Amino acid sequence: MEFLRQLWQGLVEAWTKLSLSARVNIGVAGLAVVLAVGLAAYYGAQPTYVTLASDLSPEQANQIIQVLEQQATPYRVEDGNKVIRVPAARRSPMLLALAESDVPLGRTATPGLELFKETDIMTNKWLRDVNYMRAIQGEIEKQLNALDFVEYSMVLIREAREELFVSEQQPSEASVTLAVRRPPTKKNIKGLVNMVAAAGGPNLNAGNITITTTDGEVLYMPPSSEYAALANSKLEHVAELEKRAEQRIMESLESLGVQGTVRVAARVNFDEKEMTEEKFSEGAPVSEMETSTSLTSTEQLPEGAPGVTANVAEGTTSAGGIETKEETSETISNYEPSRLMTSTKTSPGEVQKYTVALVVEATGKRRRTPRATRRRPISG
Repeated sequence: MEFLRQLWQGLVEAWTKLSLSARVNIGVAGLAVVLAVGLAAYYGAQPTYVTLASDLSPEQANQIIQVLEQQATPYRVEDGNKVIRVPAARRSPMLLALAESDVPLGRTATPGLELFKETDIMTNKWLRDVNYMRAIQGEIEKQLNALDFVEYSMVLIREAREELFVSEQQPSEASVTLAVRRPPTKKNIKGLVNMVAAAGGPNLNAGNITITTTDGEVLYMPPSSEYAALANSKLEHVAELEKRAEQRIMESLESLGVQGTVRVAARVNFDEKEMTEEKFSEGAPVSEMETSTSLTSTEQLPEGAPGVTANVAEGTTSAGGIETKEETSETISNYEPSRLMTSTKTSPGEVQKYTVALVVEATGKRRRTPRATRRRPISG
């Protein structure tokens, strides 16, 4: 106690020795410390709010708010009644309560191939085709939603009816609407188009797909003709070649410590050539057939009056007769001809010429190059 009493007396004496301005400053500082501690304690005691549901429609928000009020759970509504936040400790119980009340949490996902888990005995081919197209659209939406820059997507495919003749076949059409978190790049848009075209059926191609955002921005619009699509791809290829060449030249200049501007123009040959050369040889024998023919003929001499010699039996040669024999043979061989085909194809896109324009920034100093001197040997 004696120590505390002495400490208090020392503090009082020090306080009396201070000037009025020093006392005011110490009082204000003490009051600020007390307020800061009080605010920290107050806000520290407040619960941390987390997102319970987002991307809500007005009807879904009203249903969730009714359940929250029945459970006496505090909540906050943000982003134009599209996001509802609750204390972190109440999020899990409220998810269970909403599930028991069968209240959807935000945008419902389009069903995919799970549509075929249950079959109806009253179904028919038309309903199966409709469900199949719904399943394809749902699977495409799942693929698009898995991308990091897509918040959610909506896909609508108008499938063309199958025709008997290819000349009468009409293409399918697809419309894709995306809610994006960031602007997609050209490679991202190409990937989107290829994903939709690959999964949308055999009659859907990139020329019949339209991609827009929920803000109305057109990300991909099919060209008006096939020639325009081909021209756009060629221009993109040339621009990419020029960009790479400019980057390589700039890197070389920077490594030398030179600053400048580079412009590159490329001349690209898009002609496609294909040459085919065929050579035939005798090849290996497949079959062989040999035919032999033997022919014997007898010519009798003229005979006189009927008698013993004239009435000889057939097949015997009379005296003085002529007998002729003829033998022939033929061999037929069949060969399988050997065929050698050489095909040479020149792919389009070969660079024929680069035109480079280079502007280098001058330093203003001119260096002199020393001349090499020749030393003459000193003669003795």
